Amino acid sequence: MNGVEPLDYEDQRQQKGFNLKVRVSDGLFEAYTKVHLDLEDINDNPPECHEPKEKIISEASERGAKIATIKCEDKDANDEIHASDKQYEQHLKFAARAKVMSIKSSLLCLGCVMLSLCVLQADAQLSFSRDMTNSSYRINRGTDPKRQFAVTPDGRVLVANALDREEIPTYHLSIEAFDRAGQVDNVLLRILVIDVNDNAPVPYTVPETCIFMEHVPHESLPSCEIRAFDRDTDDNGPPFKMEVSSSFQYNDYIRLTFNQSTLYD
Repeated sequence: MNGVEPLDYEDQRQQKGFNLKVRVSDGLFEAYTKVHLDLEDINDNPPECHEPKEKIISEASERGAKIATIKCEDKDANDEIHASDKQYEQHLKFAARAKVMSIKSSLLCLGCVMLSLCVLQADAQLSFSRDMTNSSYRINRGTDPKRQFAVTPDGRVLVANALDREEIPTYHLSIEAFDRAGQVDNVLLRILVIDVNDNAPVPYTVPETCIFMEHVPHESLPSCEIRAFDRDTDDNGPPFKMEVSSSFQYNDYIRLTFNQSTLYD
């Protein structure tokens, strides 16, 4: 018996199989029998993911804060979607028979999300199902060079390490969703980091080195400007307030004039 058309278990008309009536004849006599063909599903469809295209978070977001949830479906029957971040595999060791996971090397941070488990102490013994090691979501580390994000088994994208907008203001996070057959769907999530006022103004002088010669009339001395810049955005930056410290001992020799138009860049 040979098929004449492609079979597809995902076609609902074919999922229940085929009922055939077979006739056998020797030219003189004939007989009939019924044959039922069951159609077996194979893993031939990649995951299909639906995700938010863009998310905005604060650079003050704590570790473990949820950014987004990736939703994936697989048309194949009984092909479950699991998810994990494989960044901690180097730190974990499985005891195959006992199905116990232990810590085999020091971790970067306590409390980091590891496959939905939380590290409580360095010598902790953690019960863990081996089925969950079949990870289906993986962050492309080329898009997350400092490993600041993680993805959990239920598809939540979390903050894994402290963010700094002044260092990386925007991420184009690439997450690979793949099934047990290795078929892949790529998820691209753009993450915008909002500024908080976490940087102090940095003063500097113009020129870089101010030189005042002795025995020169003050009106002949060059000016020296004290300016400042702030790595934060303008909403959390200038204008700056400048004042002379109460411990400054040379008020009789140096006069400071504050001009808002020249205090900052």
